[in-house]
Amino acid sequence: MKQDEDIIKKVLHERFRNDTIEPSKPMFDTIYDKVERNKPRFNYRIWYGAAAAIIVVFGLGALLTLPQKKANRTKIQITNTETLQNEDTILQKPIPALGDHQDHKNVLTTTEDATVAKSDQEKKKYTKLANRSTPKTFTSQKQSRTIKLNDKSMLTLRPLSQIKFLNTEQGDRIVNLNGSAFFNVAKDTNRPFIVKGRHSNIRVTGTSFIMSSEKNEDKITLIEGSVTISHLKTGRSKQMVPGQSYSMHSDGLTLLKTSPNQFAWKTGTLSYKNSTIRTLIQDLRKNFDIHVTVQDSLLLQCSYTGTFKKNSPEKILQIVNMTLGTVLQKKNDTFVIVGQNNCFR
Repeated sequence: MKQDEDIIKKVLHERFRNDTIEPSKPMFDTIYDKVERNKPRFNYRIWYGAAAAIIVVFGLGALLTLPQKKANRTKIQITNTETLQNEDTILQKPIPALGDHQDHKNVLTTTEDATVAKSDQEKKKYTKLANRSTPKTFTSQKQSRTIKLNDKSMLTLRPLSQIKFLNTEQGDRIVNLNGSAFFNVAKDTNRPFIVKGRHSNIRVTGTSFIMSSEKNEDKITLIEGSVTISHLKTGRSKQMVPGQSYSMHSDGLTLLKTSPNQFAWKTGTLSYKNSTIRTLIQDLRKNFDIHVTVQDSLLLQCSYTGTFKKNSPEKILQIVNMTLGTVLQKKNDTFVIVGQNNCFR
């Protein structure tokens, strides 16, 4: 304050130094005192009150926001834990490169879906290959059994027969036959149907035929279409026409004289015209695997004319016995024709 007074006095002295009124020169002290009295004073009390109010407001604000800050710290801690878990998941799963607008969560989901889809495709491919490389076995017991293959071919197995069906990776349809079966093969020129016997292979694309494969002989009778027979030992091949029958044994191929009654196990029809009882009994044995004996062997030379449709073997024998004047008996699994030969008397 003293320094300010000196400055002001100096200014006043310079101001009135050239004043012509002599009494004004020593009056600068009086002027300074008036200036000091009229200068506005700074009201410190008002500012002290304002400062105190500001401090109170900030204090209350801090008290009110403290719980919220604590909750936020807890939320941040939980979020960080979840982030760490997500990072572990990310490290375990391959993630493709992210685009500018690609969502990270969607990338994980897409990757998982793609992995599952790829796994399903590989599983289906493996199952398809396994089905092609693994044969399916079908067996008949005491009765004939009809089977529909996955290529829509129809097979009828005679009693006590078996086939193994295989779809190869090359597209071939292969059947291994043990016993006798009727084949109605679905036509497919791009996928040959091959039947393997003990002495021969039969190659067709679409046809129907009857074939048997036993230890010493294979037999085939073609009903419609065409087949090619290949003899395993000699390599000889033969193209068949409908109605033909062939025997395939270790020495080669033999054309057989056919009888329509050989299909009776499939068609259910037996037809005779002056045929011997011996022939009839043989047909029953071949088609229905039954055993028949006669008390008088001369009965086998008797002849019979007639047709049977959808009759059981026992019913056929009963009709024949009525014609011969004999009696039919059954002992265990064998039918016995009891009586004497009256055909030549």
